[in-house]
Amino acid sequence: LIYNSFCINVRVNSAIVDNTYLFAILNSSYIRNKFDKKSKSYLTTPISKKDIEEIKIPIYNMEKQKMIGKLYIELLERQKKYREMLFIEKDIIEEIIFGKENG
Repeated sequence: LIYNSFCINVRVNSAIVDNTYLFAILNSSYIRNKFDKKSKSYLTTPISKKDIEEIKIPIYNMEKQKMIGKLYIELLERQKKYREMLFIEKDIIEEIIFGKENG
């Protein structure tokens, strides 16, 4: 979770909460929106230790947490590939418009 160039170290009991699941939760739109609502007057969102401690994280069995974490990582990988494809398509369109430079 990165906001405003500060890092927050979160330790959890790995027997209860899967790290990848926690990563997915903390990067969810739901949690981000909660922090954004607290900072309407700020350009960036300052997050305190208290803000982190107030987050209610649904605790599922470990198998479900691992499945959710795995799905989230797969989603991030697909998003990265999609962004790369869009950049390639944009480059192709610009090449059509302007011609190949230094070709």
